[in-house]
Amino acid sequence: MALKLEMEHPPTEESNQLSGNMSGEIVRDASYFTVCTYIYQVAALAVGMVTRRFLGPEGAGTWSLFMMVLSYSALQHFGIIDGSERQIAYYRGRGKHDYALNIKNNMFGVVGIISIVSALAIIITALVAKSIFADHISWALFHTGLIIPAFMAVNYATVAMRATKRFKLLGGSLVAVAGLNATVGIYLVWRWQLEGMFASFLMINLANLLLWYFLTRHDDSISFKFSLSKSISREVFKVGLPITVLGLIWTLLRTVDSLVVVSSSGTEALGFYALGVTINGFIFQSPNALSIVMFPRFQEKFGQSSDIMELKDYVVKPTTALAFFVLPLLIGSAYFLAPVLIELVLPKFVPGIIPLKILLGGTFWISMVLMPFHLLITINRQVTAIYFGLIGAALSFGGSILAVRLGWGLSGVASMVALSYMIFFLWLFSYVVRSSKWKVKPIKYLAGIILGYFWMVMAALGIDNLITSGANITTQIALAVLKTFLFIILCAPLFVIAERRTSVVSRCRQHFGEIISKARGRHKTDGRKID
Repeated sequence: MALKLEMEHPPTEESNQLSGNMSGEIVRDASYFTVCTYIYQVAALAVGMVTRRFLGPEGAGTWSLFMMVLSYSALQHFGIIDGSERQIAYYRGRGKHDYALNIKNNMFGVVGIISIVSALAIIITALVAKSIFADHISWALFHTGLIIPAFMAVNYATVAMRATKRFKLLGGSLVAVAGLNATVGIYLVWRWQLEGMFASFLMINLANLLLWYFLTRHDDSISFKFSLSKSISREVFKVGLPITVLGLIWTLLRTVDSLVVVSSSGTEALGFYALGVTINGFIFQSPNALSIVMFPRFQEKFGQSSDIMELKDYVVKPTTALAFFVLPLLIGSAYFLAPVLIELVLPKFVPGIIPLKILLGGTFWISMVLMPFHLLITINRQVTAIYFGLIGAALSFGGSILAVRLGWGLSGVASMVALSYMIFFLWLFSYVVRSSKWKVKPIKYLAGIILGYFWMVMAALGIDNLITSGANITTQIALAVLKTFLFIILCAPLFVIAERRTSVVSRCRQHFGEIISKARGRHKTDGRKID
């Protein structure tokens, strides 16, 4: 299973030091942002479980539909946001910081105007065509129109901070939002159910914007300054439109199975299935956080050298770390712990447990397509990325339809989606490696990942079958923790591979050790001051 990655050129001491510094910086940003993301996601998951008790399967399905409509509506900027994110980081890599600043201000101005116009159009459509649409569709459209200006403002402000690598500010605001969700959010949903859910969503977006405004008003690189430039708009539109199309296809890829479920089985079935989608989305946050941290570094690196060979480690090493370390930890924990949590908090949603477990297998594969996509966007092969996105969406849609036609139920849909994601990743990664002419043997590399995946699956299934569930909730929780511990032990060979190829384990250990040492140092200093 082990894979030996051949080097393009023998490493020098200087290049090793620079690589180590960059790796350390990536680990610091990624770990901090990931921890903050998971604080937010844990709070969101807990809040989601509580609010689902108030909403019920029908209300939860309607809310899932609203979020899908909102995700598609958010693509109305025609590529300005995506093109700006790419170009801001690219020009910063080339040392043209003033021009990068102009791109940011233009993004704020153009997208701000588009958002207001789009919001009015959506609201008018929802009101005029209310008699044509079903009630839940009309509700979703009308409320999308109300939220879209604030939602888009959060999006373009987030992009400005990501492009300039302000991950501490982003992470801190996620923690603040988590606190609002867990307090005001739950209260509003308890009082007004679905309308309270929307009110909470709107309020938190506005609070986020106010927080960012006051914290960034003196920082030109990310402050809320608006301008309009035809030349910059044309530039970012040309770069960003294919990326936005790819974003639309990506959204379709991640939601097409839910669309098939709701169209064939109704909102209650979607409520069951959406539970699995939500928890798998929670798992997906870690690789997504890593990809967010990596994206500006892709652009800056390519802006410095324009050499695709320099980007090999930006794709191969993160993929290796995800496949053999990060994802086994996260997926194994969710596989054993999430079902117990559902039975305890959401007993009405128990039919969604089996699809949830199956979807975890698909999450493993879809999590690793992010770095290859970043590479294609970085080297201006956006159209190629679109082709691959369409292939992935077609595979997922075809598999979901086939499962429905054959009467395989929600578990069948989840199985076909997981298989589709696996085929999609293998195809995309093979293309990227071969077209880039890196000295990596894709068949050997991917064979190692496939073997590691099946090792992980067999370990989970074996433990689950050998250790049965307990008679009461206390025993079930204890057994779930025991199963997770045994799973981690069985996955130790995968962790060894990850460490040998990427040093990810030692770097994470070193980073968290530094955090603990600093915390102890501050504690001792505070103690001396008190004395």
